[in-house]
Amino acid sequence: MFYKLSIFVGLLALVQVTLGTAASLVYAVAGLVLLAFSSMRLKGKSRYVEAKNIKICTFANHKGGVGKTTTSFFTIREILKQHKDKRVLVIDASTAGDITKFLLGPRPDNSRQRGEEVVLAGCTIEDCIEKSKTPKAFYEFWKKPFSVEDHIFQVKKACNSAPSNLYLMTNKKQYSYKADDRVPDLDDADISNICSQIRKDLVTKSKEWLIFLDTDGGEMHGFTRLAIGLADSIIIPLTAFMGAEHDSWRLEILFQYAESLRRQGLSNATVDYAFFNNISSSRNTECEVSTDKKTHPMAFTPSKEALEVMSSVMKKFDADNGWIDRYPDLLRPMTRAGCFGIVRAGGKEFATASSTPWEKEAGNAQGDIQKLTENILAVLLSSVNVREGAGGTVLFPESD
Repeated sequence: MFYKLSIFVGLLALVQVTLGTAASLVYAVAGLVLLAFSSMRLKGKSRYVEAKNIKICTFANHKGGVGKTTTSFFTIREILKQHKDKRVLVIDASTAGDITKFLLGPRPDNSRQRGEEVVLAGCTIEDCIEKSKTPKAFYEFWKKPFSVEDHIFQVKKACNSAPSNLYLMTNKKQYSYKADDRVPDLDDADISNICSQIRKDLVTKSKEWLIFLDTDGGEMHGFTRLAIGLADSIIIPLTAFMGAEHDSWRLEILFQYAESLRRQGLSNATVDYAFFNNISSSRNTECEVSTDKKTHPMAFTPSKEALEVMSSVMKKFDADNGWIDRYPDLLRPMTRAGCFGIVRAGGKEFATASSTPWEKEAGNAQGDIQKLTENILAVLLSSVNVREGAGGTVLFPESD
């Protein structure tokens, strides 16, 4: 509205000067002042925009190597199978671009595609950020209105085996080899404005979207903050390798930032689910299937070391003396039963499936992936508590 007013007054001043009226000087000065202000970027924070037709889920953990990308890919693939009626958008906020490579599949020579075609089409986070900015000057008033759909790429165009309802937004950073070529520096105002623009645009569309973001481990750069700011739901992949409990401070950095956005009214995200990934069995087998009919058929016994680490990490969430006390609104869902899950180590079959992701199941971990998907969908679509004892929750049967 401000830009329209400045342009109107400026044009009116021009007419007045042309006609030589007594008010020409007043209009000319007013027009110049408004145009000068319109040339300055009016930077403020945009509050959270609720959008019922979209659900946004971010996989995040500041520790690398927890299997965010691989597990999120196989989870998204299961969702695509179950919800062919919904559009699914994956936003690759990791500077490594690994989920982009997963989605696009291998080239004919079995090397991984890197998404150059997606970048050339302008379907990147950087392009989306640039186009979503508030006009900096009056002459930008006529630029094409921002639309998320201008910056998403239908994956099937590059990978014939991908489903037709899958779309991708990648990033340019993965193609940069310059040490000083940094991720865009985004502050809270930038994050809130970009998130607001994306949500406002999608809310005007009648289409239903499920949006998933993959993030980097170990870095709180602009893409990571954007992924947290966009999220309705944050899913935390965890590891149970020896010593992992001592890296939990990395999670607290994530919690601090997400909670700060909530307190400013810039986000409504909650941490809804966490799962321990790539867990080894006490029997040292790739796939242990329970024969006990009273437990989940895919339940298995984690190794003693894994059990100790999982127990230690879960205690840090404890409402009496842990994270839930410090971040009550953000972590409220983590007080319910069944908020932790488990995905076993997949072994050789899982590695094979990862190299040809659209052709094979997730190896020995497929059952766990299906149950993990069930629980994530329950959070995203139904807003109901994940059932205690349901597939994908952590089960601790007595050791053999």
